Amino acid sequence: MKQWNAIVSALTTLFGVRLGMLCVLAIGLMGPGYAEAVYTAVVDGRTWSYTLGNNGQATLTNVDQVEGELLLPSRLNGHDVVGVEAGCFQNLANLERLVVPNSMTWIGGGAFVGSGIRELVLGDGIKHLYGYVYTNVDDNGDDAYAKYGAFGNCTQLTNIVFGSSLTNIGNQCFAQCRSLRRLTLPISLASIGVQSFYSCTSLTEVVFGPGVGTIGSSAFGKCTSLHNVRFRTGTAKLVLGNDTFSDCSALETVAFPGNLHVIRPGAFVG
Repeated sequence: MKQWNAIVSALTTLFGVRLGMLCVLAIGLMGPGYAEAVYTAVVDGRTWSYTLGNNGQATLTNVDQVEGELLLPSRLNGHDVVGVEAGCFQNLANLERLVVPNSMTWIGGGAFVGSGIRELVLGDGIKHLYGYVYTNVDDNGDDAYAKYGAFGNCTQLTNIVFGSSLTNIGNQCFAQCRSLRRLTLPISLASIGVQSFYSCTSLTEVVFGPGVGTIGSSAFGKCTSLHNVRFRTGTAKLVLGNDTFSDCSALETVAFPGNLHVIRPGAFVG
């Protein structure tokens, strides 16, 4: 501690500032970008907080009130809004409908985890829905799988409208969204992360686009109501990860595409 105080004192002498006055923001969890300060802007009666990257583009970090429908802004104080910071809108119980504008390209890991969203409308600019940077899964029960996905544990989510540019759905992104019933994934989608739809227990049907090349381990594990899976034939070499559809006890029909390349061990176990 004495050494640290000496360093602070030396910097104060050199630069005339205290380290405690410096603001360093951790974006993390695969949310790209770096910012030096937090700014605010009022749009339609809501006060939004945001940071600015070196290119002058804005990343949302907070909003002062959320109830019912939330339309994310496309511009704030003349800056294009391109993303949502990781973990910044967690557990918004009163949020029922979320609309993401076409200007946005990414949503950070855990951004809306545990929220009350019933309908999600993604703009055509969204390319990446980030999730947890996967290392291992702890042994604390199912909640561990949904802790960091962008929309993990949004248990009331029933409908997702995907944009036309989405290429990546990250790890645990929609894990434990237990009200989802049907998915038609967009043509643009190339990869689906580890446990991305894990334990979506009401999901009955999934239709994959022709661009999907990689589906991660346990991506649809424990989707116990899933009975119909259909792949549209594409040009990418399709790889099914370990345990992709494990413990899908109701699964009856899988229509494989002509571009199926690899089925990893246990893809349909259980």
